[in-house]
Amino acid sequence: MNWADNESMTCFDENPRFRQVPDTMFKRDQIHETLSCEGEDKFENIGNNSQLIQNYPAIQKYNVVSVFDVACYVLYQIKQCTTMKLQKLLYYCQAWYLVWNDKPLFRENIEAWANGPVVRELYNFHKGLFNIDESMMSLGNPNHLSKEQKDDIDSVLKAYKDKSSQWLIDQTHSERPWRDARRGMQPNERGHKIITHAAMAEYYSSLYEQEK
Repeated sequence: MNWADNESMTCFDENPRFRQVPDTMFKRDQIHETLSCEGEDKFENIGNNSQLIQNYPAIQKYNVVSVFDVACYVLYQIKQCTTMKLQKLLYYCQAWYLVWNDKPLFRENIEAWANGPVVRELYNFHKGLFNIDESMMSLGNPNHLSKEQKDDIDSVLKAYKDKSSQWLIDQTHSERPWRDARRGMQPNERGHKIITHAAMAEYYSSLYEQEK
């Protein structure tokens, strides 16, 4: 199936202006001091195969929720979408929440896969599915989210929910956090490098500055 369409790849065309954040929120040194959650890829040899062991970033001091909680709320709002689109919407929810609140929305890492940003734990849940709807989410609870978190997710969905899966893939491929994490890799090469909170916060806060 061809997901391509003729939609513009300009991220903010016909989208609401994102809320203002203090000019001092994302000074370069503050980004790396407060959001430097690089994570670490560790591998374990099992037979002849090397299996990735996923480490969560050190973000326990924040009151973050699970990606499954956020996915449940997103699907409650939009009802159904492709699994590919859900992954990209969750990526933008995490990115913009970092910009607006100086902390992550959900605890799981986002990896730079060939088809764009992916949360491995969620992928393992929906693997084999093309579409997903709210009735299929047997993990997660949207009631775990605060009103602030829900309001911020709603702002992201207002901007991105009507975009196609392919548009969202192309958009993330054009942006620096995914491109930097994939540096040195072939287009279709499998990779598990984490897109850090610092990389997302720095890049998307710079987009806000360009829109002011």
